[in-house]
Amino acid sequence: MADLAEYTDSMTPAMMYAVCQQAGVLSSSKSDVIGKALADPASLKDLVDSSNAGDREPSGSLGEGTEPAADPAEDDLCVLDPEGHLPTAAEVAEAASDPEAPTVDPGSGEDSFALPALNVDDILGMGEKFFASVDEDTVDFLTAAAAGQIWKLAYRLDSGAIAETERVQLQAELDKTLEPRADQYSEGIRLRFRSEYEQALAIVPPANWSFKPGSATAIVSPNLMQRHVAAQVITRRRVGNWSGTGAGKTVSAILAAGLLEAGQGDGILLVVCPNNVVAGWVGSINNCYPNARVAQKTLTPVWKRGSGPRWLVINYDRLPGNEGTLKQLIGENRIDMLVIDEVHYVKERENVAPSQRRRVLSGVAVEAAKSNPNVAVLGMSATPVVNDLHEARSLLELIEGVQLDDIDTAKNVPNAMRIHQYLTRVGSRWMPDYSANLAPVTVPLDVSHRLDDVLALGPQPSPSALDQILLADKLDTIVANCRSGGKTLIYTQFVTGIVEPLTEALQAAGLRVGLFTGDDKDGYARFVGRWTNGDAVPDEGRVDVLIGSEAISTGVDGLQHVCDTLIFATLPWTHANYQQIVGRIHRQGQTARTVKVVIPATFADITTPDGAEQQWSWCGQRWARVEMKESLSDCAVDGVVPKGVLVSPTEAARASLEWLRRLKDDEVQTSIRKPLDQLLGEDVERMAPAAKIRRYSDLSAVHGAWASTNSTVTHSRLAENPAEWRRYHDLYTEARRKWDTVPAYEFAKWLNDGRRPCVVADLGCGEMLLADRVTSGHTILPFDHVAFDDRVTVCDIAAVPLDDASVDIAILSLALMGKNHADYVREAHRILPVDGHLWLCEPTSSIGSDETHLREVLAGFGFDLYRVQVEGQFTFVRAIKSDNAPQDVTAPIKMGPNNW
Repeated sequence: MADLAEYTDSMTPAMMYAVCQQAGVLSSSKSDVIGKALADPASLKDLVDSSNAGDREPSGSLGEGTEPAADPAEDDLCVLDPEGHLPTAAEVAEAASDPEAPTVDPGSGEDSFALPALNVDDILGMGEKFFASVDEDTVDFLTAAAAGQIWKLAYRLDSGAIAETERVQLQAELDKTLEPRADQYSEGIRLRFRSEYEQALAIVPPANWSFKPGSATAIVSPNLMQRHVAAQVITRRRVGNWSGTGAGKTVSAILAAGLLEAGQGDGILLVVCPNNVVAGWVGSINNCYPNARVAQKTLTPVWKRGSGPRWLVINYDRLPGNEGTLKQLIGENRIDMLVIDEVHYVKERENVAPSQRRRVLSGVAVEAAKSNPNVAVLGMSATPVVNDLHEARSLLELIEGVQLDDIDTAKNVPNAMRIHQYLTRVGSRWMPDYSANLAPVTVPLDVSHRLDDVLALGPQPSPSALDQILLADKLDTIVANCRSGGKTLIYTQFVTGIVEPLTEALQAAGLRVGLFTGDDKDGYARFVGRWTNGDAVPDEGRVDVLIGSEAISTGVDGLQHVCDTLIFATLPWTHANYQQIVGRIHRQGQTARTVKVVIPATFADITTPDGAEQQWSWCGQRWARVEMKESLSDCAVDGVVPKGVLVSPTEAARASLEWLRRLKDDEVQTSIRKPLDQLLGEDVERMAPAAKIRRYSDLSAVHGAWASTNSTVTHSRLAENPAEWRRYHDLYTEARRKWDTVPAYEFAKWLNDGRRPCVVADLGCGEMLLADRVTSGHTILPFDHVAFDDRVTVCDIAAVPLDDASVDIAILSLALMGKNHADYVREAHRILPVDGHLWLCEPTSSIGSDETHLREVLAGFGFDLYRVQVEGQFTFVRAIKSDNAPQDVTAPIKMGPNNW
């Protein structure tokens, strides 16, 4: 560890971890001390000094096999700074930046940067120091990572926004790589960097290159990252580009394609991307190569005549159900290059069935390689790991074209580090200096007068409900920061209850407003001033403000050409999301001198019962999540040692209100409970046959009445007379005794069988049969007309109080009762993210079991059918949400009366 302490400026935490792992110290008696030091490498020198002085060792463990901290227990409310703290301007800028970006030298003027601590001699020297004691794979990773450290200096030199003094210093450091080294490992690092660097510098764009970003009138040459990636594609063929938002990944792919001379003759270039960036791809291809022939959103393309390269750009939703057409397309047209943009759209999660798009795209990659063994594959994503390690392994398999079953995906630090090592070896990552020219503004807003409304949300509030209450006090600040002229982007994590009051306030101030949400993306063209076909939007059709939800955070380009102000009406949940959103306008092509980021931050000062002064801030707690960069996903992507695990948004909201209650008072919480009103009847075993028939005919009658009535009417009636609901469930319980399969129990079994923790909406939960049988760490959100107990949210399930894309799984278990039951499926579509899962069960006599019919029906609701299975008298359906919005008119789900 003393040896490592000398190289903390030259090695990443992941490199130090790999050395410690190979040396066996992570399984030693000192693993707890070493693990904590690796989480904060700057403390290594202090650790060594204190150990030499005989000081007491710090505690904490991140050793071999150690898993990140589990979600908090009921009374453990220290969920990332429970008191919250309002973000400062410096923190807002820092959170948007690369943590290893050069820092301003306070003694040399604000436009001068201190030379980064990276020193080429130290980077090369550590090869001689450490490499001899590690295995071949680790040497490969350490060599790639060390070369990546030198690449940071090269990227900095290429950025252009540096003073002459720094430019000279950077060039002097890079010139050190020209000198051969005697040690084989140091020489290996040097040769790897020089080979890649010289290949990148030697890249000359094709003769017809014509890239003009934004409003530029002169042709712009590719930046160093784009040349670097293009050179890797040419030499290695299968590459990942994990560079940050706004780095120019699209142009890197287009440059590589031109240098490969792909798409000539019988060949084509195939780009698969999200639907909302197809137009951007087509525009960028034509911008770089005017003679390119581009087809889009079709699997039966017809290209215009000419000699230019043939491109086909398709969205992910074109894949499911079209395997035969795709196979024919590949058979008739050699795939020279396959580009998978925003590759996280097809990641496969652990213990969650792969989406059809993931399976079909894997088939496309296999067929492409069979028809052209020399095919180039480029996967691109700034966030290759978001939820778990299994998804990272699956996307690496997609790029590499091989199965990586030897890579363990259990959630622990060693596995995350191994994923990071593989990502480093397969691809490259350049993080532009997002903090440059950023003008952050935080506006503290006292919401003490809202606390009663907040507390009224109850013990299990939804995050969106908290945001809705606190938005009212943010509106004036938001409007004021939109008045300064120019165009403004407003981000909100949630849509329901947020977008409408925002729009009303902005329009009242005379501003024109457009939207970019999961279901409405029409505002984008009106905001940037150009329709998807390239025509200009008339002045009267343009908007001043664009309100975007999570849908705008990835794959959207062009905003930076017209907008230099971003306002967070509500904050995102993670640091990665925050960087993605800021990167929508703070990226290449931004012509403004500064980009303004505004965060209205609410807080309340509270005097506790013992007279102490405390602060509660939901915005502050949200900000603590944004600041936490050391999560397990950050470990896999950036190689930082995790400090903890972010709990779910729902758990964060619950903890926030529990903290607020503890601050306000310590009184015993009381509840008023109604007396039981159920009278005893006869034992079923003693009932006469005729009485039993009447009992079950009662069940059919109640069910028939509910099924033929709109759910809003039924909801109103049951609210006034809950005894009808309880009577129905008594009858339903008795009928259930005769079933071989109970759908709720089956769904609970699926959840318990090793699935990662999910947020599950149980739509029509009844007597909580599902929730009471779930034993793993899922968050179950139950909804029904009447509350079986205080866990249930009372509502019409055609309109549940959840926000868009807020749950992982939506379950409709024998719940399609109501004349408008199709609305329940549409509501499930709304609350699920793309690739979220719908689980549905109904009697086979009601919905049948024909896969073709069910696939067509569910497609109309915006779902891809994954699996249909019949158990007893029931049909179980599993489907996955696609990018498509539900159709206004759909085929009926139910074929006839329900006779169960």
